[in-house]
Amino acid sequence: DEITDFESQKEGMLARIGELNNVMSEKDAQIDELGDKVNSLISIAAEKDSMISALKIIEDRASSMTNRITFLETENAALIVKIEESSSKCQQAEETLFKLAQEAKDTKQCLLDLRKERDDLSVTKQSLQNELNEFVAKAQHLSIKILEMESRNTSLSDKVSELACERDRLSKFVEDKDC
Repeated sequence: DEITDFESQKEGMLARIGELNNVMSEKDAQIDELGDKVNSLISIAAEKDSMISALKIIEDRASSMTNRITFLETENAALIVKIEESSSKCQQAEETLFKLAQEAKDTKQCLLDLRKERDDLSVTKQSLQNELNEFVAKAQHLSIKILEMESRNTSLSDKVSELACERDRLSKFVEDKDC
């Protein structure tokens, strides 16, 4: 009986050892699984540190970009002011060009009027030149007549002088005869 009990205990113990082996195998599997999880968590922690570093880099870049955006906004505002000034200057230039174009148009009309007056004066000048030529021709004709008349006058003066001499001689002759 004792042997049977011992055998039975032995079998019970072997069964129990088998169960413990099974439990230990399950625990080993769980330990391996937990080890995998721990390794996964370590990997995740490393990734987290890497992600934190990446986030830090991203934050630095974001800060740099924010500063750059602020700078660009300031530059943009300055450019807007310059564009508005340029637009105002362009508008003034357009107004000046319009005034100059109007003045050029007025000057052109004035030039056309002056050319017409010049042409009219040229016609008047030609007419006066013709009249002057006629007057000069008449003056030359009169000058010739005057010279002819002066020549006749000289001739008549000579005859008057001769007649006066003749008269004086005759008067003297008559006086001598009377005496």
